[in-house]
Amino acid sequence: MMSEFELPPLLIDPTTLPPPILTSEPGSFAEETLQVRIPHIVEETIALNRFPPELNRALENLRTEILSGAIRGLREDAADRPFWDHVGSPWIGHTWLNLPWYGAEAFFYRRVLEATRFPAGTARLRSFPGKET
Repeated sequence: MMSEFELPPLLIDPTTLPPPILTSEPGSFAEETLQVRIPHIVEETIALNRFPPELNRALENLRTEILSGAIRGLREDAADRPFWDHVGSPWIGHTWLNLPWYGAEAFFYRRVLEATRFPAGTARLRSFPGKET
């Protein structure tokens, strides 16, 4: 399933964009997202789903990695892995508090899908009381 991935040509001049919001900015929403909000989402996801122990461990490992570890790439053989390998390669080995906020947020949710072995379009994960995502 793995294939080469190439980003399409940019439609805008990236030098005209504002600087990214970084997760390393003390006291920022981005920093709080990675230190508080996202770990809480992992805890709720475990609590609100009936996952087998190995999936709970995978989510707990992701939470630990976010709070104190180095980012790793995807391990599963999935159709979107070439994309994530390409765009995420500059982040691998860094801490989650050393990234552009949007990239960290997007990669977190992709890693949740990997940890829960979630095949797209087959079910819903509960992440907040009364809500399905």
